[in-house]
Amino acid sequence: MLQTLKFIYIVIRFLPTLFSIVRKVERFYSETDGEEKKKIAMSILEELLSKRLPKEKVDSLLQVADKGIDFVVAVLNAYNLWK
Repeated sequence: MLQTLKFIYIVIRFLPTLFSIVRKVERFYSETDGEEKKKIAMSILEELLSKRLPKEKVDSLLQVADKGIDFVVAVLNAYNLWK
């Protein structure tokens, strides 16, 4: 139960950051393919986190963020379909 709560806390805390990063990468690298955009987003996030957290925490958060970025992209793509 505690692990689930920690995961939810991390998602809620970093979801706005993920949305912001994905939107900025999309805006500046719109001609780049999806995999390359994801690599750019992950490197931006890693740089951001490494300024605030120890390396062990950064690595574990990046594992979650990898799937989180996929989720954010799916949400934004779905939103664009309904516009």
